[in-house]
Formats: sequence, structure tokens, C-alpha cells
Amino acid sequence: QTQQNEWQILLELVSNNIENITAKIISQAAAQGDNIAIKALEKAAWSLGVGIGNTANLVNPQCFILCGGVTKSGERFWEVVRKVARETALPEVDFEIIPVALGDDAPLWGAVALAEDLLKNCIVTSVGAHSPGATGALVRMRAPLQFGESEFCKVILVNNIVI
Repeated sequence: QTQQNEWQILLELVSNNIENITAKIISQAAAQGDNIAIKALEKAAWSLGVGIGNTANLVNPQCFILCGGVTKSGERFWEVVRKVARETALPEVDFEIIPVALGDDAPLWGAVALAEDLLKNCIVTSVGAHSPGATGALVRMRAPLQFGESEFCKVILVNNIVI
């Protein structure tokens, strides 16, 4: 089999423009049997598994939660990650590797949770509309934040979303 034929499925998925290759496209090509995509996915899974196994040895967590495009790479990807991570970790280190339940929105929900925690420590000192559709508030922190921020911060709400 020639190299061209080995990655023909991958090329077809990106209309012969390799600039359009993404992790999602590689996953799709691998699922359709493209050998190059399968090898790339397995190499990525192996590398991630080694990283997770080594990290487990250092910090001994109960669980690794993965998010983003990697979580959509198919069951073979997960099998390789888990197998290699277990092989790399010390026998007494016990952990799970799971996809995040919130999917691609997990970072957004984390930011919302952080903003909510910050707002619990705020006292509103002034409120006003700073632009159409936005409400702003100058707030004073009840207690200084751990990161050395000023005790005043500006909170802008657009459609009830904290910015």
C-alpha cells in the first residue's frame, strides 16, 4: 500500500488541503480506517497516557478528568490512554481517567463558578449602565483576594452574564 493510499481518507475529509487537518478530522479518519490517522491517534494517546501516569506518580490523584476535543477521539484512544497510564504509574498509585461531564463547556462553567465565588465577597458601591444592554457595578471586596488584586473591581453584566 502506498503512502498516498494510507492517508487517502484523511485527505478526502479535508478536500486535499492539509491545512484543514484538526484533531476531530483525524478522529473521523481513524474511525473510517485511515492508517495514518490511526497511527497519529495512537501516538497521541500513548503520549498522553505516559504524561498522566508520570503525573499520577508525582501527585497521586484519585481521578484525572479530561476535556476538549481529545474526549471525542473514540474508544480506542481511551483504551490506549488508560493502558499506558496504568503501565507508567507505580502499582500502588490508583486513579481513574474520565471525560468531563460538561463537555466543551467545562471551562466556561469553571469561570462562572469562580465569578460567583468572587461576587460572594463583594459589596456593590455603585451601579449604572455603561453601554446599551450592559449594567456595570463598581464593587469593593469584603476581604482582600489571595492574588493581590485591588480591593475594587468592576463587574459588567451583559444579559445576566458576569464579564
